[in-house]
Amino acid sequence: MSSQNILLSSTVWRQDHNGFSHQDQGFIDLATNKSPSVTRVYLPPDANTLLVVADECLRSTDCINIIVADKQKHLQFTTMDEAIVHCAKGLGVWRRASNDEGEEPDVVMAPGGDIATQALCLQAIMR
Repeated sequence: MSSQNILLSSTVWRQDHNGFSHQDQGFIDLATNKSPSVTRVYLPPDANTLLVVADECLRSTDCINIIVADKQKHLQFTTMDEAIVHCAKGLGVWRRASNDEGEEPDVVMAPGGDIATQALCLQAIMR
């Protein structure tokens, strides 16, 4: 059976017009309390990862997919090839934002959501 795909088009952090009615942490909390084999939540950080995630969700079967992506312009962090690899892994290290050089890092910055710029700016300051 085709999956149910839910696109939440605003974030709670952007209250400029309808953020709360379009995305509420309670909605994601409720979804993540269900079995991960049935319910999946995606928070793509840029347009290319959004395209890869949407393709995966539209091809999936027998699950509920929730994609959170607002309607604002954002920085483009990945090429399409990088987005495909990143999404296939489920998470990844962005080399341009890392200085671990293959060793154990002292600090791991793991932003979640569609606005990763704050964590990237902090990483730049910490260097």
